[in-house]
This record gives sequence, C-alpha cells and structure tokens, in this order.
Amino acid sequence: MRGGIILSCESMSLPGFVQSKLKEIEDFLDERWRLSDGSRKVVGEVMKMVRELVEFEESEIRAMVKDVIDAYEELFIFHTINETLASLLDENEVSRVVLEKAVSIVKARRASVMLLDETGEKMRIVHARGIPDQIVRSVEVRVGDPYAGWVLEKRKPLLVEDIDRLPENLKLPSRGKYSSRSFLIVPILARDMKGEDTPLGVINLADREDGVFTAGDLKLVLALARAAGAFILNTRLMKEMRKNEILRHELEIAASIQRSMLPSGYYRDRRFEIAGFCQPAGYVGGDYFDYTVDENGVRAIIGDVSGHGLGAALYMSTFRSFFRALKETEIHEIFDVLNRLLLEDSGEMFVTSALAEVENGVLRVSVAGHPPPIVFRNGRAEVLKRGGLPLGVFENIDSSVEEMELEGGNFVLLYTDGLVDVKGKNGERFGTDRLVELIERNWNKDLKEITDVIKDSVMEFSEGVLDDDLTFLMVRIL
Repeated sequence: MRGGIILSCESMSLPGFVQSKLKEIEDFLDERWRLSDGSRKVVGEVMKMVRELVEFEESEIRAMVKDVIDAYEELFIFHTINETLASLLDENEVSRVVLEKAVSIVKARRASVMLLDETGEKMRIVHARGIPDQIVRSVEVRVGDPYAGWVLEKRKPLLVEDIDRLPENLKLPSRGKYSSRSFLIVPILARDMKGEDTPLGVINLADREDGVFTAGDLKLVLALARAAGAFILNTRLMKEMRKNEILRHELEIAASIQRSMLPSGYYRDRRFEIAGFCQPAGYVGGDYFDYTVDENGVRAIIGDVSGHGLGAALYMSTFRSFFRALKETEIHEIFDVLNRLLLEDSGEMFVTSALAEVENGVLRVSVAGHPPPIVFRNGRAEVLKRGGLPLGVFENIDSSVEEMELEGGNFVLLYTDGLVDVKGKNGERFGTDRLVELIERNWNKDLKEITDVIKDSVMEFSEGVLDDDLTFLMVRIL
C-alpha cells in the first residue's frame, strides 16, 4: 500500500458460516415440512432477499472500510510530510521534498512544482522530474493559461483521464499542446491570517506508470499540496522576519550614529545655559540641532530635512558637516554658503533651518524657511519674524539677520515644526500658542527642567504618538 500503509479492504468479507447457515435453514425447511412447490418458491424468494441484504451490507462495509483506509492514508501522508518539512527553512527545499513525495505516491514519470514569481503574474518551475533542463529553465506559465495557470487562477485541481475527452464545461481558454494524455494538476494554496487561501503555485504530475490518474491520487496529492502551501508560506514569513531583524539592527546602528552626531543635550557655564532635545518619529530622522561655544559667545542652529527615514538622516549628516566647516564664517554669510553647497548635492531634498548667535548680550538670528525662533524676556514671549527660503532649492535666498539685546535670564527657543504640529487624539494641533503659554508658566526654571516640561507635555498631548520628528534647542544668557 502507498505511503507504507498495509491495510486493504479486498480481504474483507462476511464470515463464511453466515452463508452456510442460510443453506442449512433452506434444506431443513424443505426436508422437515416437505414444502410444496409454491411454498418452496416463497422460501426461495425470502432466502434470496436475505442473501441480497447480506451482500448489500457487505458492500456497505467494504465502502466504509475503504473510506477509513483512504482517510488514514491521507492523514499518514500529511503527518509524515509535516515531520519532514518542519526542519526545512528554504522554500526550494520544501518544493523538492514535496515533489519527491508526490512522485513516489502516484508513480508519475514526469512531474514539477511551479511557484509564482514576485510579480504574482507568472509561474516558473523550481523543481522537476523527467523534464529536460532546457524546458525547466525556459518555461513560464502566466496565471490563467492552460493548464497549470488555469488551476492556479481558479484555485481548483484538475484531473484529466484523457486529454482528448475534456468536458466542454471546463472552459479553458485553449487546450494547447500537451504530450500527456492523462495528468493531474493541484494548486498549492496557503491560508493567511484572514482565513483566505493565497495561491502560491501548482504541483504538476503526468505519465502515470500504471495507467491514468484516479480520484484517490487526487486526494493524496491535495494533502501534499496543503502541507506544501503551509510550509512555503512559513519559510517566507521566517525569511521576512530575518530580513526585518537585520534591518532593525542596521537602523538601530544608524540611530546610534545619528545620536552621536548631536552635541550634549545640556551645557552650562558662567555665561550660558543650553538645552536641546531631538526625538525622531522613527529609528532615524531628518531633524538636527547643534551648537558651539567659544570665548566670543554661542552659535546655535536647528534644521529639518524634507522627508523622513534613512535618506533624510544621511542628508542631515551632510548638512551638519557643512555647518561645522563654517565655524569661522560670519552669520549673515552662513546660509548663502550652505545653500550653494546643498544645491550641488541636494537632489530632490531641501533643508529648513534657523540660526542664532549670542555675543556680548546681543542676539542675532537668521531664518531659512523655518519656524521663527521665540525669545523669552522676563517671562514674556516674542515671536521673531519668519524669513528666507529653504536651503538647497533656489539660487538666491534671503539670509538677512535680525538683532536684539538680551539680559540675564532671557533665552531664545529654536524648534522644528514637529513640536507645534503634533496632534492630539481629537486631531487638534499642539500649536505655537500652547507652546508659548507652557514656557511662560515655567520660564524661570532652568532649561533642563523646561526641556522636561515641553517633552512631557507634548508626549501626553499626543499620547506618545509622533508623526514627525520632535526637536528644539534653547540658549539662555546667565
């Protein structure tokens, strides 16, 4: 029996003594009561009915036993193939094992496993038996094409006993050319999380060694196809998980590198207090802040690259390098130089930025398409004018500088739009007014405390969900 099963319903029959007892009863009645011809005829008819009933029950038993054996064989195949496939982590290996098992079960001389390619529009042979290599390499079957493509499209198996006598209701687009008269094609399906069958490919079997393919063959190959679908999908999911894990690890490295490019989040000496915060919406982001302190004073900058993710992060690292190289450049020239450099290398990206410089109690500010800085003097806020164009887009930009005097305790806030555009659960923006009111209530605290107040308020407002990078920087005169 196939698959190692040795049960058979051919040896099953009712016990012989039942038939012999029926004959003894008939002889006894005839001898004891010397039946008349009419009575003997009646008894004969009754005994005939009894024999027919016995034969009927025997055929029913045979059918039941056959169903049990078929079910057992199907379960046996499913169990053994699952044990084998459970250790495989590659869909090509799964396909190879399934093909070998199918060929051994139904004794097909020619067979193949075809899987959908990444486009989901056509199938290619991944493993084959009895098929020339040049055909294996060249064959492509589009979804819907006869016969394998039709099976995949309809998600139904096709059992053909004689290709010349295909039923007219099969509705294949074309019968095409096929060298085998009898063949069996079964779809490989995988059930997704929604409980729907996703088509992955087909198992093709042709040229059965001892005749035509049967309904029994179909049931067994369907069991194989179900196992194949489950394990192929599983290997793909595991492969995707490994890729995601590698990507996650690489993003964590990129995030670590990006964090290392930012200066300390808090600085204080006898002249200045500086506090900065940057929280990307993802692993990495396009926001950036930086500052330098020397004997003359403080220069601070904040920037926001268009877009998100690794591309924005890489572009921002370029922007940082350019800015660091311009430490000796006058503030009114910095954005002009940065703009020329970015135009040479920007592609489709651009940067908005705000630059502040504090020297001898004088604040100088230049803005390039960025939210304007806010100055806090004696607890009252003053929003500076918005100016300039983004960097890396136009050849000519407005790099004018705005000046004002600051006293001890006054400070300037630079921020990206992710701070004021963050939304609450009802879709309302955090907004500039809310930000100003929050800082005015806490302006006399040190900048480290104000940083925590802003950060905690924004995260509470947004319920921890950031759609954009969150970045701000404050510089206070002491």
